[in-house]
Amino acid sequence: MRLGQIDSNDFVERRKNLLNIINDNTVIIIFSEQKSKILKYNLFDSNFYYLTGHSRNNAMACIMHGKYVLIKNKQKCHNFILEIEKFLNDKVSNIKIIYSNILHDGNFNPTLLSWIKKFNKNHYQILNINDLLQEMRMTKSIFEIKKMKKSALIATNSMIKAMCKCTPNIYEYELEAEIVYNFIKHRCRELAFPVIVASGSNGCILHYFKNDKLLRSYNLVLVDIGIKYENYCSDISRTFPINGKFTKQQRCIYDIVLNAQLETIKKIKPGVNWYTLQNTAEEIITEELAKIKLFRINNTKENCKKFFTHKIGHWIGLDVHDLGSYKNDSSVFTPGMILTIEPGIYIKTMGLGIRIEDEILVTQNGHLVLTNEAPKIPSEIEKLMRLKNL
Repeated sequence: MRLGQIDSNDFVERRKNLLNIINDNTVIIIFSEQKSKILKYNLFDSNFYYLTGHSRNNAMACIMHGKYVLIKNKQKCHNFILEIEKFLNDKVSNIKIIYSNILHDGNFNPTLLSWIKKFNKNHYQILNINDLLQEMRMTKSIFEIKKMKKSALIATNSMIKAMCKCTPNIYEYELEAEIVYNFIKHRCRELAFPVIVASGSNGCILHYFKNDKLLRSYNLVLVDIGIKYENYCSDISRTFPINGKFTKQQRCIYDIVLNAQLETIKKIKPGVNWYTLQNTAEEIITEELAKIKLFRINNTKENCKKFFTHKIGHWIGLDVHDLGSYKNDSSVFTPGMILTIEPGIYIKTMGLGIRIEDEILVTQNGHLVLTNEAPKIPSEIEKLMRLKNL
C-alpha cells in the first residue's frame, strides 16, 4: 500500500515505550505476515506496522534493550532463522522470554518455532505480543487520529453515495459496486472488511456478505462498510428504506435503535467504560420494545438480547476490531481512544434488521463523532434519497 508522509518519531517512541515495560532478558521477534492455514492467504500483521512503520510482507523485526533490526526480505533470500541467531549473538544465553505474533490459527510463526527447534531453545517462554501492545494501541497518537479521520470521511462519503444510488429493483451487489467505486475513486483499494449490503431479512444476518438479492421497494437495506486508509480502518453502518420512504412499522423500530445510539453516544467521555455504554443501550431497547408489546413476558434485558444480539461496539484502529480490552476494570476511556457505537434490532419474523453505527473519538471534554456526516435522522435520510443524481 502506498503510504503518505508519516512521522517516524511515532514508531521510535512506541518501541521506546515497549522497552520500558520489558526486562533485559526479553526479546521481541515479530513477523509482517500472518500465514493462516484457515483463511488460506497471508494477512499483514498490524502489530508489525505499529512498531516498525513498515507495511510490506516478507519482513521481520527484532527488538531488545539497546538493539533493533528490521529485515526487509524483498527477494525472499534472507534466512530469518539465521538472522534471529545473528541478532541475539552473545545475548542469546541471557534471553528467557520471547514475545511474538500469534497467527489466526492460534499458533506462533513457523519461522520462530523452527529457530527454537534448530538451536534447541526449548527453555524459552514464548508469549503473545498482544499482551504488551494492548493498552498502547488503545490510545491513538495525533498522527493516527489524522489518518482515522480521513478514513472515516471516505467511508462516510461512500455511505452518502449509496443512499443516493439506492433504488428498487437493483441487486445488492449493484449497490456494493457503487460503494467500492467510490472507495477506489478516493484511492482506497483495501477494504477493512467485505462490504455488507443486506436487504429485508438479510439484515438479520450479522455478517452477511452474499449481496445477491434483489432490492425490493418495501424493504429496508442495512449497509455496513469500511476501508483502510494508509493502514487505518473505518467502520460505519446505516439502514435506510430502499424506496426512500420509511413505513410506519419500519420507523417505529428504527427510532428505537436511533434513540439507543444517540443516548449511548452522549455518555462517552473520559472515565466511562464499556459496561456503562452496553447497559445504556440495553435499557433503552428493552423499555421501548416493551412499550410496543414485542415481549410477551416480563420486560427484562434477557428478552432484549433476543433482538439486540451483539455488543454495543468495539475498538477500531489498524484493525477494524482493534486490539484492546473490554474488561470493566481496565477499559476506562481516556482521550485519544476511538471506538464504534452500533446498537441494532433484528426481528426475523418482521424481516427487519436495523443497525446504526458510528465511529467516536474520545476527547478531553467528551467525544467527537467521526462519521456524523452520513444522515441517520429519518427525515434527513428521506430528503437525501430524493437527490438521486448527487
